[in-house]
Amino acid sequence: MREEGLLNYAQAGLVLDVSTKRVSELVRLGKLTRFEFLGRTYVSLREVGDRLAQQIKAGRPKRSLGQRWSTTLKAVAHSDALQFAAEAFPAKARRKRK
Repeated sequence: MREEGLLNYAQAGLVLDVSTKRVSELVRLGKLTRFEFLGRTYVSLREVGDRLAQQIKAGRPKRSLGQRWSTTLKAVAHSDALQFAAEAFPAKARRKRK
């Protein structure tokens, strides 16, 4: 397999628009291959380009409507009546006036 060049972690981070810590995490997860050359660590320019072409977005993927409703119902099931009563009255109305 031919690598088109090597990038250090800082350069790869700039290309992928992530931190150098995230680049090292991608190496640890096996998403990028680590190369050592003259005592320094690098990643493949080809692999970085492939990852950039995938247009992977940051964060969790969006959940479906069913998954969101399921989470809401679980949260409601784990709350108690006192919590609902406290939310029914605004904080200012609960304070005693002097």
